[in-house]
Amino acid sequence: MSKGESEHDHPDASSQPSGERNQSSRAPAYLSGADANLRHTLRTPLNHIIGYSELLLEEAKERGLEDMVVDLQNIHTAGKELLALFNELFNPAAVDTGTADTALETPAESPTKDLPDDAQRTEHTSGADTSSAHLLVVDDNENNRDIVSRLLQREGYEVSTAENGAQALERIKTQPPDLVLLDVMMPVMDGIEACKRMKDDPDSRLIPVVIMTALGQVDDRVRGIQAGADDFLTKPVNRGELLARIQTSLRLKQTVDTKLDRLKGAQEYLARFVPQSVIRQLEENPDAPVLEKTDQDMSAMFVDVSGYTKLSESMRQTADFMVEKYFSRYLDAIHTHGGDVTETSGDGLMVVFPGDDPREHAAKAVTAALDVLTMTDELNAQLKGIFDPISVHIGVNSGIALIGPTKYEGASGVRWTYTALGPAVNLASRIAGVAEGGMICIGPETARRIEGQFATKEIGKKQLKNVKDEVMIYQVTGK
Repeated sequence: MSKGESEHDHPDASSQPSGERNQSSRAPAYLSGADANLRHTLRTPLNHIIGYSELLLEEAKERGLEDMVVDLQNIHTAGKELLALFNELFNPAAVDTGTADTALETPAESPTKDLPDDAQRTEHTSGADTSSAHLLVVDDNENNRDIVSRLLQREGYEVSTAENGAQALERIKTQPPDLVLLDVMMPVMDGIEACKRMKDDPDSRLIPVVIMTALGQVDDRVRGIQAGADDFLTKPVNRGELLARIQTSLRLKQTVDTKLDRLKGAQEYLARFVPQSVIRQLEENPDAPVLEKTDQDMSAMFVDVSGYTKLSESMRQTADFMVEKYFSRYLDAIHTHGGDVTETSGDGLMVVFPGDDPREHAAKAVTAALDVLTMTDELNAQLKGIFDPISVHIGVNSGIALIGPTKYEGASGVRWTYTALGPAVNLASRIAGVAEGGMICIGPETARRIEGQFATKEIGKKQLKNVKDEVMIYQVTGK
């Protein structure tokens, strides 16, 4: 210490309180925690420099531009060193404790940590092929979107982008992605709200969402979990971690999609054996479908092949093949008009048309019967010269019937059938027996309900088997 200088002018460092000794290395007061937005704004372009230098390094190495590699490596290294100094200047205490807000706007902006070469591309470790997946990158910063998109495209992914949550939801509706990489802080609609709306929508609920949150932003992670996010990345994001998490989420989605496809295939197969009315009940109330027998107003239709016994004797197994071909076509007309095939035999079908409107389901049953006759004529024309033509006769009757499942339980197991029971159904069967080939006969109740909608004529009163009184029979001649 020179003459004239006092301890007051140059205090000994060892005598200063520890807090004062460290003050010079701490952030100035005007750059304290209240200036998080300023730190974020100043750090973003620096992160862009790092991110773009990484991409350019990869391209330069692939093209063998060694001179450029050296310069780009220097730029990249200098950028990382400057970022580290920047973080320490702003909040060294937080950096030391691992709570500094060093969030990058995109995963690709962070240095490629833990890699032997910053320009080395990440290898796929997945056994499943996820590289052709479609990813949606959502960020309000154009450079952020560009850096992430270019990185993912280099890995073989198809990438689309959105500037905010609202735009992302529109993109998802028109072209559903396989995964969404979603930033939190965005104008119009933030990432948390966009994630919530995705998960509330059955059409997008199973699309994986990876949310990017700033280091230490626990509230964002909690809100993301509540919104249904599938995974999180903390900024600054390690590039290898980003790609690994994307692959993991895509593999999980592939597993779920495969299982759902199998279930859907099984459902479609089983639907062939389940009446349409049961399927509708399950769709309307899957948790508690009403499947017990109930009294319902309906129209029953019986379709029988005319002269089937003679046909089967002359054609043998070919007769069964023909009947299958014809009945398969009939199913289209039956299902189109809301009918359920409840029973089948070698030469006949029993169909029920339930409904709340008595006139409506009666008209549907008669319309389906007319369509069956038309289809029979069309198939006869197509198979002319190959098979002899066939004809069918049809009976329709309307009224109340007990409709629902019947359970048969034996030592070998349980079997369920779905049918309609009651006098109105029995009468429809008897009326079909009156009809001749190419005819549609209906009972008096059906005739009353379709009056004015179809052309009919009286055949006369008939004494039907096991029916006490004679029944007036009508023939439907057209619409």
